[in-house]
Amino acid sequence: MRRGRINTHNPLPPPDPYGYIQLASGYVREAVEAYDNWTGNEQVPSRVKELIMILRIELSRQDEG
Repeated sequence: MRRGRINTHNPLPPPDPYGYIQLASGYVREAVEAYDNWTGNEQVPSRVKELIMILRIELSRQDEG
């Protein structure tokens, strides 16, 4: 039995490396507030801390503009 070639063509362009997932600002504020009020948030992985930092920056930019 002969196998067909796998079609690896992807019709979607690659994502912008600097693109962000757009979230509702109210949801982001609630998530950051929950993180701040969470006891033991010092023990979360560094990636989560980085994410919260980025969310804070984006919220402050939104508040300024």
